[in-house]
Amino acid sequence: MIQSLSKCMDILNHVGSCSAGAKIADLCKALNLKYPTVYNLVQSLISVQLLERTEDGVLKLGVGSTVLHHQRLNNALRDAIRQKMLLINEHYPNSILTFSQYSAGRILGVFFIEETGSHVRDCDSIFKIYQTVSGVAHAAFLPKKQAQELLSCNQFAENDAEMWGDFKVEDSIAICRKNGYAILPWEKRERIGIPLFYDRQFFGVLTWAGKNISDSDWKLMLKKVPELSFVELENFRIKNETQTA
Repeated sequence: MIQSLSKCMDILNHVGSCSAGAKIADLCKALNLKYPTVYNLVQSLISVQLLERTEDGVLKLGVGSTVLHHQRLNNALRDAIRQKMLLINEHYPNSILTFSQYSAGRILGVFFIEETGSHVRDCDSIFKIYQTVSGVAHAAFLPKKQAQELLSCNQFAENDAEMWGDFKVEDSIAICRKNGYAILPWEKRERIGIPLFYDRQFFGVLTWAGKNISDSDWKLMLKKVPELSFVELENFRIKNETQTA
């Protein structure tokens, strides 16, 4: 079982390293394996969509491989955000921090840390997009198609209109893009929605809130936004080693 899994990984690594794909004969030669062995393993990988085969018999990574990669990346990014939240909480113990992400027309809370808490907790709340800085930041920085989906799936309700008054959502979204963070126009020093990016790709929002925030602390919070917005993953890498005959 372990040997078969190891050979499957070798096959996936080799196919992934070939920009034009690879055929079974190429795999046999590169991995020094017999044709029946490679054929059976390839069929199994195709059945779970980790590989796909073109009409002319060329093997390429399948959608299943992409899904696994994105999930691994997402988990690594979430771990990095947890660390950021703990550092903020250490220096600003009265903070309330929440991380949220877009999913199928909704904004979902992923985890949070309370002002009196010492660790990050999971949550599964659904955010109201017109009543949260996360909603404004997502509408501002999501790819155009997803941003349109978010707005169309969340109609502007009567209680939203009461909160916004004469302020316009479109103006707040534009200001958010310009400043690089979101605040609600009727709030002064309560919460900031910080868009998060990895490799220039937007992937979620960190909401930083507090009570009775002084002018000096508010300025410090705003000053930290640029360094908090961009996430680096020092230990995230994809091993792409293949055996050669």
